[in-house]
Amino acid sequence: MTMTNIWPIPIDEMRYLFYIAHPSHYYVFRRLIEILRENGDSVLIIIRVKDILEDIVRAEGHMYYNVTPKRRQNNRFSIALDVIIRNIKVTKFIIHNKIDRIVSCGSDIGIVTKMLGKPHFLFNDDDYYIVPNSAKFGWPFVSVIFAPTGCDMGKFKNKTEYYNGFQKLFYLHEKVFKPNIKVVTDSIGKARYYLIRTVSLDAHHDTKIRGLNDNAVRMLISKLEPYGKVFISSEKQLLPEFDKYRLRINPTHMHDFIFFCDLLIADSQSMVHEAALLGTPSIRCNDFVGKIGVLEVLEKKYGLTIGIEPGDYSKLEATLDLMLSDKDLKVRCQSRAKEMLSNMIDVNAYIFAYLNEYRKLSRST
Repeated sequence: MTMTNIWPIPIDEMRYLFYIAHPSHYYVFRRLIEILRENGDSVLIIIRVKDILEDIVRAEGHMYYNVTPKRRQNNRFSIALDVIIRNIKVTKFIIHNKIDRIVSCGSDIGIVTKMLGKPHFLFNDDDYYIVPNSAKFGWPFVSVIFAPTGCDMGKFKNKTEYYNGFQKLFYLHEKVFKPNIKVVTDSIGKARYYLIRTVSLDAHHDTKIRGLNDNAVRMLISKLEPYGKVFISSEKQLLPEFDKYRLRINPTHMHDFIFFCDLLIADSQSMVHEAALLGTPSIRCNDFVGKIGVLEVLEKKYGLTIGIEPGDYSKLEATLDLMLSDKDLKVRCQSRAKEMLSNMIDVNAYIFAYLNEYRKLSRST
């Protein structure tokens, strides 16, 4: 379909279901949900337990239905049972609420939407070989996949709509995100600060994936503290010795803290990607280094992040020392990010136009 950035006049009301399975997914859809509601469409939200997702959705005043109120165990049986129960609940919800369209980043409900004959728009920024279960069990059943041009979608490229941008620009584009220094200084004062981010690495595609272990975190703290305050944002339980570094903020302010941070070190793909788009220097340390298309673009083409494999402590230390000694690093990263983003589309406007064009074509067939 040929698309424009002009938002069309509403045709009639549609009932959209947004299925949100991760905090970053909510941010992807936050502005699009607002636009659809402003257009006169109905938007219903389903979430599942993941990190601080429910806290964020609740804090922003949304009504929602949580299909997995209890956290599952991290084994194959629990994962499979969770998917089955979740799909049954989603099926009932779609039928009961007479949903017309489904929008998600997660493909685990793809079989449900296919069985019900509902158009399902999937947003993805992972290469197909990074998320093999999604590609095998979810992608075949969705209607359209939206992905950045840097994504390798394999045999699903024919059902993929590629766009010139990044998925995280749905919430970090300058038209959407306005960094607020006040929420930072009100929490931690005006000192320079550094962020360490650790994640649980318990998703299906994270099997046998290593990240920042306790020794690495300990080393990072010792290196960073002479330069400023150090904070840790973590999905998992921290050792008692690290608890004093825990970043205790309103989760909706996380992107403000990333923007004004001097340096981020993380084993989180999502937060490193966000930092790059915001012009904050970052080091990512996990077994995905060298394997993620969009992050390779951000590193190799734009120089906005550096990937280091877990266990390579000498390289991690040397890289950290080099970055800490570079007084102009943050300024250069911000300049590179600004230049890169000047060539990207307004992704929210693009998707809204696409959804309305899809509706018109559906009505004419």
